[in-house]
Amino acid sequence: MATLNALGRRITDAAMRPIDVASLAVFRIGLGVILVWEVWRYFHFGWIRDFYVETHFNFTYPGFDWLRPWPGIGMYAHFLALGAAGMLVAVGRHYRAAMAALAVGLTYVLLLDQTAFLNHLYLVCLLCSLMVFVPADREWTWRRGEQLQVSPTVPAWCLWMIRFQIGIAYFYGGIVKLNPDWLQGQPLQIWMMQMTGLREWFPVYGERWLAVVMSWSGLIIDLFVVPALLWKSTQKIALTIAVTFHLWNSTMFQIGIFPWFMIVATTLFLSPDWPRRFVRALSKKTTSSTSPAGVRTIPALTVSASRGKLALPCLAVWFAVQLIVPWRHLLYEGNVDWTEEGTRFAWRMMLHEKWSALRFTLVDPVTKKTRPFNPRALLTQKQLDKMSYEPELLRQFSRHIADLAAQDALGRQEVHVEVWCSLNGRRPQLMIDPRIDLAAEPFRWRRQPWILPLTESLPAKPWTPAEGLPGINLPSNDDGKKR
Repeated sequence: MATLNALGRRITDAAMRPIDVASLAVFRIGLGVILVWEVWRYFHFGWIRDFYVETHFNFTYPGFDWLRPWPGIGMYAHFLALGAAGMLVAVGRHYRAAMAALAVGLTYVLLLDQTAFLNHLYLVCLLCSLMVFVPADREWTWRRGEQLQVSPTVPAWCLWMIRFQIGIAYFYGGIVKLNPDWLQGQPLQIWMMQMTGLREWFPVYGERWLAVVMSWSGLIIDLFVVPALLWKSTQKIALTIAVTFHLWNSTMFQIGIFPWFMIVATTLFLSPDWPRRFVRALSKKTTSSTSPAGVRTIPALTVSASRGKLALPCLAVWFAVQLIVPWRHLLYEGNVDWTEEGTRFAWRMMLHEKWSALRFTLVDPVTKKTRPFNPRALLTQKQLDKMSYEPELLRQFSRHIADLAAQDALGRQEVHVEVWCSLNGRRPQLMIDPRIDLAAEPFRWRRQPWILPLTESLPAKPWTPAEGLPGINLPSNDDGKKR
């Protein structure tokens, strides 16, 4: 017991040790600027209208089926508020309130519709929630009137909890790549083959061997970049590799703010005072250790030991959840990239390319009369693309179709779904048992029995929609989506 108490004291003392706030302040500024940019993108590309205003149906999460988009111009006002909060965070004004607004407002956006799920949005929500408790506005903050200088230090746990959250995304992003498809170069080869412009300049681009090399490189970077960044001897080369990796991702794939956000986040693994040393190196001047006249200073550490001791157990619970939740896919049988069970909130990024073709059919259970149903009138293109290869979303929409039929005085209707899907270049196969009335199936936390197992093996040469498939004559979503 004495040994455990001594260990606990050493951990607490290390967590409460004051460190320079500079790197956290730079991250705060970068986070605010990037989120303002993201809000601009939502307005510029019409995503608010397309994803939240003109939608007729939302694919909800279990327990959040009550959540709906704001009516009228509410969603536009919501994103304007997010942009304003991002600006306040960047300049350090009303920082904690603005960061809390970002955490709540972005989480609301994340939970509105499963088809809008993005791993980087999930990561931003987590980091904003943690940053509420980090006094990252102690440096490089715009203030009106009299300058107020506070101590440019924070407890070490403030930096380490942000590092750990980012490290989880990196590490699990590598762990999930330890699967047969990725190790054989898929789906990366398919994406490279689609980049015809690059293939004209580099004929080997899209060859299986190069895709395998690049797949393994991404795996190694995700698994080992964080330890390499924390070790002084490898820090510079690790930072160079990480920045190059994210710039390459930004060039090759349309993944928005994620590469730029991760570049900013990666700098947190450098020494906490790296921005000051960087500025001194540029100016070749040393900073003065004296405080300007008329400026009030406060003690170096404003977080009391009792608050620190309370924070550590809370952080332990938070990160225990973060470490456990990504493993929940192990509770499901079969290939989860096929079934999509347990894949969200698990850092399963860029692991699959799917092509799909589907047909909804309403069946009168009494007369057995059938009629087709076209989902395009009720879904946006993005919703249709996502739904077409995710069984749980197909189940939700089937129940919605049955409800609409009942409202139209058609009475109780069965909903049968025929879905042919190709995973990572495999030949398409049925994903859902077409004999099942999918509208009658309840949500289950366990394996859904109506999802057919993946039986097609990964071919030496990826199958493409251009090859066609005899016997299939269904509406196609052949622009396969990756995540």
